[in-house]
Amino acid sequence: MTDRTLIRIQASSGAIFLVFTLVHLANTASGAAGPETYDAFQRGARAVYQIPWVEIVAIALPLAVHFTAALERLRRDGFRRRDRSLRGRLHRATGRVLLVVIGGHILAVRGPSLFLDFHPDAGGLAFSLWWMPWVFYPYYTLFAFSAAYHGWNGLFLFASSWGRPLAAALRTGPGFWLPVGLVCALTLAGVLRLGGAFGDIADPTDNAYARMWEDFGYVDLAPGSEE
Repeated sequence: MTDRTLIRIQASSGAIFLVFTLVHLANTASGAAGPETYDAFQRGARAVYQIPWVEIVAIALPLAVHFTAALERLRRDGFRRRDRSLRGRLHRATGRVLLVVIGGHILAVRGPSLFLDFHPDAGGLAFSLWWMPWVFYPYYTLFAFSAAYHGWNGLFLFASSWGRPLAAALRTGPGFWLPVGLVCALTLAGVLRLGGAFGDIADPTDNAYARMWEDFGYVDLAPGSEE
């Protein structure tokens, strides 16, 4: 397989997966309006993206192809290769962040519905922020930036790989960075709201997701316990 073909496969599979990424980020951002809005958005989106063939063809398969192509390119180019441009370095760095964390994220979010017959919903996100705020506030912030930047920059790479570059006004300066910053700001607002900022939330320890982790022995939810 030629390098050009591999680049097109990686870019195209990433562009397909970007649709789900945007839905996921929009869902988190909707949390800024409150847990009820977050849950309503998620129920509506879930009714589509968890249709078995959609989940396999439009989410799991493009993701697997994208990561496989990315790893093959890393192998060919050398894992220590350094890009000269800031955007190139950020694209690789955010890709590696996503490669490291996305498996655990999928297991934590999708696993309960597959194996325990419940969805984490807003209560699950709120619980994670209550449980280990020093881990999950930075985690969600980094995850949002990595997904937004890698997806947006990847869209330009996709268009370029097929000889259809996007408008010059979007490729540099504010036209490129403002959409990334806006997505990150909205997503962070959603996380903060679901963590209890800007308004009241339900007890983050009183939901099925919190009790799952208690059953696993990772947290004690008894009144007066300190975690």
